[in-house]
Amino acid sequence: MRLDFDEDLDPLDTPAFLERLGTVAGEIRSALETATLGQLMDRGVQVAIVGRPNVGKSSLMNRWTATDRAIVTEIAGTTRDIVEAPLSVRGVPVTLLDTAGVRDTEDVVEGIGVERALKAAAAADVVLWVVDASDGVSPLDLAPLRTVAAAQTAPVIAIANKVDAAPGFSAASIPDEAQELCRAVVLLSAKTGSGIEDLDAALLGVLGAPDMVGGPVGWAVNARQAEALQRACEALERVQGSVAGQLPEDFWTIDLKDALIAMGEVTGDDVTEEVLDNIFSKFCIGK
Repeated sequence: MRLDFDEDLDPLDTPAFLERLGTVAGEIRSALETATLGQLMDRGVQVAIVGRPNVGKSSLMNRWTATDRAIVTEIAGTTRDIVEAPLSVRGVPVTLLDTAGVRDTEDVVEGIGVERALKAAAAADVVLWVVDASDGVSPLDLAPLRTVAAAQTAPVIAIANKVDAAPGFSAASIPDEAQELCRAVVLLSAKTGSGIEDLDAALLGVLGAPDMVGGPVGWAVNARQAEALQRACEALERVQGSVAGQLPEDFWTIDLKDALIAMGEVTGDDVTEEVLDNIFSKFCIGK
């Protein structure tokens, strides 16, 4: 590739040069798309499970994490405090938060649990709003969803649990109001495990990491690399603008050098002035 514009060189093939720039810029953008994945894998994700009592929140935690971390009984209000469990979803570390069932209560201790549940939801990266498909969606289900949606901007996924006991239940059974407040709807059974893979996919989808739905990606750029790649992409866009504006070729080399330096920060190459001078004196566009 030519990066010098000596009079002895063949005439510049501008269309080929622009095509090559576009290819490189496209590859950089593809790399930048993995930045979200890198951030997720670095810091992990907090996912809060909310809903009224006895919809199967604790059962969902136990099934999803393949543990018996949460106590499960038929008694409403069993969960009084936040129960945490670690989970890996296609390589993304998740901290799952099982919370107290949200309802009006005269029980002081349960009331504290409800308050903590709503605080956990407000601070979470993603909220799972769970309903009991066998009971249908009632105003008691919608109340905690409205509270959560009003308190924070994290995406909410609607989880219809116990679909094994509700064969007629479908995504359309979720009221329009709830569908508008939720980013995705998942039908599952914590009892049988059906739908858990759909939950994995929905979680990664709302996190902006759909490429990991099929499994962990081979690599992902970190925050420092993403910043350098963004600078490289912007420099290449400036070169394209210079070509379109028919600016002198000397203007092109300035931004090309900026792109090379930025990409060197990602690859680990020491792109010094000496190296740049060497590159710009030996290569030619179209070769």
